[in-house]
Amino acid sequence: MKTKTFTGLFIILPLAFAVLSIGCGKDEEVSDVPEPIPAQEITEPVPAVPEIGEQEIADVETPDLEAPPEPETETPVDDVPTPELEPAEEQATDDAGITDVTEEDDKALTADNFRVVSLKDLKAYPSEMTIKPGTTVEWRNENDNFQHIIGWKDQKGMGVTPEPILQGQSWSFTFTEPGVIKWFSTAKPTIHGTITVEVPKAGAE
Repeated sequence: MKTKTFTGLFIILPLAFAVLSIGCGKDEEVSDVPEPIPAQEITEPVPAVPEIGEQEIADVETPDLEAPPEPETETPVDDVPTPELEPAEEQATDDAGITDVTEEDDKALTADNFRVVSLKDLKAYPSEMTIKPGTTVEWRNENDNFQHIIGWKDQKGMGVTPEPILQGQSWSFTFTEPGVIKWFSTAKPTIHGTITVEVPKAGAE
């Protein structure tokens, strides 16, 4: 029995020693780990801004600024030369027999072969006249703001085609046959007159 007891001790002791040696090795490994160093605030020095003196500010060159160009001035209207207008022709007559009213000599208006009826203020001047065959009668719209169209009985039978007479215009017709013409204006019934064409005297050319 004693022999078995000693034999068991010899087996247990080496095992215990091995366990203790392993534990000590772990403690040594743990003790070799360095402790962490506490963090420290790192502050970098801020570079100082150099102070600029008044003299240094005065020495700074400023760029030259060009003045804006002056706006172009327009030529006043009064200074613009006005072109000279050529005088209009005194009397312009078209193929239809309508002419612009112009000032003429009184003798020309009372010539034997030319008479004028003025349409003014919605009246006719003169309203009656006696003429010789071959005389031209001209109706002139002096200032009426109406369109005058002169007509009379059997006008178409005589081959007459009247034209509108606006303000400042005229229309004429040459009477060659004896007779009495009672004319009127379409602008107003009260505008009318009488033209008597005389019978040629015997022996007259």
